[in-house]
Amino acid sequence: MSDAIALSLVLALLLYIAFYRHDLLRFLHPVRATSWGRAPEALGIRAEVRDKYDPSPALVIAGAALAALDGLASMPTVTVMALGIAAGVVLFSGIVGLLGPPAIRPHAAASLRYPRPGRARANVERTELLSTGGGAGDSDLGELGEIDPRGAVFFYIAPKDGRAYSRPRCEPPGHFIDQLVLHVTSLHPRYAWIQVLWTRSSEAARALRWARADWEAELRTRTGKGLESSVAGAHEELAARGPVIVSVRGALAGLREDNVHFMPVAACADEHDHLAAFPSRDPGFLVAMAARDPMERVVARHISGRRALGEPPAFLVTPDILPQYAALPTVGPFEWAPRIELPEIAAWGAEVREPEPTGPVLRLRAVPRRMDRFDGTELARLAALAAPAPRSIELVVHGDGRGDVLVSGEGTLDVLGSVYGLLDVEPVDPRAQAVEFLRALAASRIESGTSAEE
Repeated sequence: MSDAIALSLVLALLLYIAFYRHDLLRFLHPVRATSWGRAPEALGIRAEVRDKYDPSPALVIAGAALAALDGLASMPTVTVMALGIAAGVVLFSGIVGLLGPPAIRPHAAASLRYPRPGRARANVERTELLSTGGGAGDSDLGELGEIDPRGAVFFYIAPKDGRAYSRPRCEPPGHFIDQLVLHVTSLHPRYAWIQVLWTRSSEAARALRWARADWEAELRTRTGKGLESSVAGAHEELAARGPVIVSVRGALAGLREDNVHFMPVAACADEHDHLAAFPSRDPGFLVAMAARDPMERVVARHISGRRALGEPPAFLVTPDILPQYAALPTVGPFEWAPRIELPEIAAWGAEVREPEPTGPVLRLRAVPRRMDRFDGTELARLAALAAPAPRSIELVVHGDGRGDVLVSGEGTLDVLGSVYGLLDVEPVDPRAQAVEFLRALAASRIESGTSAEE
């Protein structure tokens, strides 16, 4: 092996250990950002996309080529060393691009810069089966066949300082989703799709117990003291009561990343952390939203410290806190209906029957507006929404000002009906929202091209 090759490999290895010291096995489970070329394919949509070229593989090849140059001709020692250092830096730059940003191990004193772009990424491994389904997703975009990714902004809501053991509260129940709707509608997006998805996770509970034990041992080794009682108690309470992963994310067309930073979510907090909204350009979030994927494994890896990304793509709550996020809106451009209880329908002589879900995703034809506060019994019913299977409440705002409310998940309609009254629903294609989002991007490209010609 030549001196330049050996030097470049050693330098790249040292840089890898220095940058990925908390995640040395990153290359065994890389979570790559999904490309725009792959996202429509995973959704079963035929579309032409102008995608940005990823230089990471070329950097790896260029670094290896630079390291092998000295084998072609004899060179002075200084030149060989300079060549090896340059090759090592170029090679490591390609590795960073392939494996993602270096891991940051969260700790109690962490304070990350804000506002900043989010660093969470979405994996599409679980969403490939969408391409085999039927419905609107299997059709192409017709005449709107070219998509401009620059008009898309995704966001997710997570603890600001990445403290996964935080259990943010947002009183009163329903206030969180109302504030989110008011903020997004005030921006007048071309299309907006907001998803509040949750699932009760035993994997997250195991990760919390592992993280607490690992953190405790590390602190005792370094400082002779264990975790603060409040931090240890937060881990234990979450693990014992069954953590619920809440993924609040959205896809916005026709807006800027700056609009995301000012989302009114900072009031949702506890003594450890508060929520913040992070923009992202990763179209994997669009695919994960269409698949109703809570990204449970990514969250669990973040908790355990093996895949810390600065902040997880979700946050954790206990079942009693879930009703503060899993509630129907009371404001927004939706079709409203009076709250009608089943006993009142019986008094009118109509047939009484429980609503039956007829599809994986259901659209509310009219949303019952609930203005009074929930009582204890109703909060207990909403807390029962915490289940191992993913469930969601989703909000869609169209460019013409119309809005839709969607629900998904087995049993979700029954629980919401017991609190809000009879819900009139109709099934919709689970990928229809993603298709409409891509149509909005295509329409934006055509309008921008027409304006440029004029």
